[in-house]
Amino acid sequence: MAGRGGKREGAGRKKAGVIRKVSVNMPQEFWDYADSFETFTDCVKELWAINNELSNQNQFTHTPEKTTKSGAGIVLKVIDKETLDIVWVGKYETELQVWKAIKELKEKNFNPDYFDFVYSAT
Repeated sequence: MAGRGGKREGAGRKKAGVIRKVSVNMPQEFWDYADSFETFTDCVKELWAINNELSNQNQFTHTPEKTTKSGAGIVLKVIDKETLDIVWVGKYETELQVWKAIKELKEKNFNPDYFDFVYSAT
């Protein structure tokens, strides 16, 4: 009986960071985007990286669900870093749609090591 009770050594996983339990209320469009990731943490990391990329380009993000003025849109351009040629262009209504497109383009066609993703309102 002497070996029972007390702290268990080596039990469970090691801490990967601070864990907090939170409730998040977001529109369904955001949840659909978040659900496309393996974990919610991966989603937040991706959005954080996108925000940092845009900040590095001296562009500041706005509320993603905000739509542009009637008749206007957001143009996303993919630019070859070496030649500075525009290799792909798309038009979207919200910044969230642009973020989704950037994620898909990175996964399928355009390695961010070789291409820049730039968007602006038209």
